[in-house]
Amino acid sequence: MSIQKTSSTVDIKDYLLDKKPAEYVQAASPYHVLFQNASDFIISRKKGRAEKELVVLISEGLFYFKEKENVEEITQERLKTFLRDLRDFHVTLDQVLWLPKLCKNSISRLINIISNPTFIDMARARVLTEGAGIYDNWRTDYWKKSHELYEQVHITASAMQSCNYRTCMDVAFEIHSRYDNREALYFVDTLRKSNFKEFSCLYDRYSYSHTDNKLKASSNCLMIRTTWICAAL
Repeated sequence: MSIQKTSSTVDIKDYLLDKKPAEYVQAASPYHVLFQNASDFIISRKKGRAEKELVVLISEGLFYFKEKENVEEITQERLKTFLRDLRDFHVTLDQVLWLPKLCKNSISRLINIISNPTFIDMARARVLTEGAGIYDNWRTDYWKKSHELYEQVHITASAMQSCNYRTCMDVAFEIHSRYDNREALYFVDTLRKSNFKEFSCLYDRYSYSHTDNKLKASSNCLMIRTTWICAAL
């Protein structure tokens, strides 16, 4: 039986493998937001030397793809092709009120809005915002009746929950139909000055509450019948 001698010059540390995982490096996104504001945006996609731009200018009524000197109409299929490298990610458009982010799931939404003159007008006026019920008919119906009144109610009630928002719209346009736009605007202006927090409906009554600036913990609720609202104006 032979005996193997152990070398004293070998250090075990020289044979230990690096167990740390390789650092994950995320590939640079080919998408870049070149411009955005409350209603418009321009997104560039650069692949190698090829660069294509998605141009959506609600304010000017212009919607197209641009690649060098070539201009193409925006279609659903072209949008899918443009966004094919997006995978499960999205392009953040934090300034655009009606489309805060662009992803593959928002293709239909984008097409629906830029192909509808009413939605374009509402987005241009900054009253078309992200959220459930954006395509509800009552919104476009009220907008067509009075742009001015819709904008004022939107400004006054936009911070409220959706149900309260709808109730404010309903009451304002009920007054508009019974009397006129001036009286409805007066009602909205009164609500705004009262520092209200909620405005909801229960059967034939409207629950109105506001919070005192000095005593934020206290609230005051007034039950007002619809007829009383109209009669008071």
